[in-house]
Amino acid sequence: MLLLVAAVGFLLATAATAADPPLSPSDVPASWGPTLLAAHPLAGASPPLVPVLVTWYQVHPSSDWPSRVGQSHAAYAPGGGYAHTLVEGPDGGPGGGPGNGDWLPINGTGEGGSAARFHGWDLLKLPGYGRAGGGWLRAGLSRAATVCMAVGGYRIGWNGDWEPPGAVRGGWTRAGVTAVPPGERSRWGDSTMMVLPPLASVYCRQAPAGVLSLGMVGARGGGAMPGFEDAPGGYDLLLGEADGSAPVPPRQVDELRGEVALPGKPCPRTLHDLWAVPSTDKTDGDTAGRMWATWHPQLDPIYYCSFGHEHGSAPARIPGLAPPPFGLVAWKNGREDESHIGFKGYAFHVNGVYYYLTVHIDTTSLRRVHTRTHTVSLAAVDEQGATLLDVRCKGDFGFSFTLPSDFMYNFRFLALGADEEAIQAAAEADPARQPIHHSRRINVVVPGGDPAIDEADLPVGRYEEWQGGLGYCTSSPDSNAGMTIDIKDPITGCRSLSCPAAEVPAELAPTADVPRNIFVPSRGLRRDLILNAVTVGRGSCPNLDGTIANTWYTDAACSRVLSGPGPGAVRQMAAAAWAGATLDGKYGSADSWSGWYSPMERSSSDGGFEAVDGAVGRKN
Repeated sequence: MLLLVAAVGFLLATAATAADPPLSPSDVPASWGPTLLAAHPLAGASPPLVPVLVTWYQVHPSSDWPSRVGQSHAAYAPGGGYAHTLVEGPDGGPGGGPGNGDWLPINGTGEGGSAARFHGWDLLKLPGYGRAGGGWLRAGLSRAATVCMAVGGYRIGWNGDWEPPGAVRGGWTRAGVTAVPPGERSRWGDSTMMVLPPLASVYCRQAPAGVLSLGMVGARGGGAMPGFEDAPGGYDLLLGEADGSAPVPPRQVDELRGEVALPGKPCPRTLHDLWAVPSTDKTDGDTAGRMWATWHPQLDPIYYCSFGHEHGSAPARIPGLAPPPFGLVAWKNGREDESHIGFKGYAFHVNGVYYYLTVHIDTTSLRRVHTRTHTVSLAAVDEQGATLLDVRCKGDFGFSFTLPSDFMYNFRFLALGADEEAIQAAAEADPARQPIHHSRRINVVVPGGDPAIDEADLPVGRYEEWQGGLGYCTSSPDSNAGMTIDIKDPITGCRSLSCPAAEVPAELAPTADVPRNIFVPSRGLRRDLILNAVTVGRGSCPNLDGTIANTWYTDAACSRVLSGPGPGAVRQMAAAAWAGATLDGKYGSADSWSGWYSPMERSSSDGGFEAVDGAVGRKN
């Protein structure tokens, strides 16, 4: 008779795996789970909230590209395990054969008890391919857990031999055979998601809090976990509490105001709005008592519900960096309202200094096409956590244009009104007629007619490219002030060259369409940062003299220095003792959890986040 951990216990052996290779910049650091949970707005709840078991996970899906990480071929479903254990016969197989095995009781009554099942355990679906060796799967466990591999097929070994309960393979103890009853083979009743095999052999072990690192099973690709070289297929993970019980969902708290946060569902607005920071300038009565929305992850790390959008790099990746106050500069700019989803962060490290750049860009609304200035902030922090620079302005992104089919010879301005005529005229005067000035390159698709972009680039469109934005306490020999943001999967474009703000946007790659080579829908997630010889530091701040301290105030456009705090005044900071630096190169990220950016070849197009478990929608 099969009994699980709480009933009889199993060998608490440590699974032997091949040594993990060194982490790449795209790998989530081991400290990320505790760091993220500590930054959660409900971290101080009393009694403490118990989060879902898995805070983050990554798979290395390619043997040809060992450093590549991803989540699109895996999925985490807290409470999504529907597997039940079967009563085993004397020869190790289910009594009477797999089709006639008896179910152990679901409600904990009768022989076996509630510990003898996996119903309601967390489920981590995994692909059956990828990089050989250790570290194929890395997952952050918020606490100690019982981890069980459901290996495809109910027999182990190419010869189909049965193994008795309690057999040990590579430190994993056989916990028996599971079966998934008809009608329960998918997550939450959705027949298209998380389908489980009807029968699987299960091997379990204990795992401490921290990073769970596992290899593949089976002969495909080689480098399988010891003891599982001859497994007939891949595996999924079932995760329970350390005592073998099913994980208990995090409790709902008063701060949610009666709304409910559930895994796999959209987060309630009340939870989203808890991710906020207070005004830090105690001398500014204009912002006293105000709270500002700030960075949050794609998925809430306590409830594992989704926010529907993301904000790029996590500020918590930089020790000593305060979370950015989204909307502060717009508030100072005549109480302007910038869309919350547009704030995207870029965290990177150069020569002993951490940098955090925030740029307000979203590719959902056509409002972006008509708005010349967008918030840009730049902070620099040394490795001891001291702030060297913290400036924020309404950055100038100039005019909007599109590249037509004859883009090698021409480009077209978008007709946005008289206020842009001057900068359009300056661009027209350029002998090469190239949009090298502050600008935004927007896709234009003409329904039923000739597109303003090449047919070959539809339906995804070309990169949406934003140049400019920087310019305060930074300088560059380039006419675009040295910064370019390349969005490789813009969500919408214009339907005409006039592109009225009220126009319904043209949707770019809204869904996967394999015949048209759209394997991943566009979600505005694949953003690269390009810096061209940008000098940053106090020496690049205009209108400063020796009488101005490390902290001062400007207007929202950073065009003039003001006498002090008040309406329309934005606090700026640059340490006089810092000599500054020069930033150059292209940066990208494939870390969809903490968003760390690292240098990449200028010709590379590899960078980009993923919508983890479908967490990011079309408003991003």
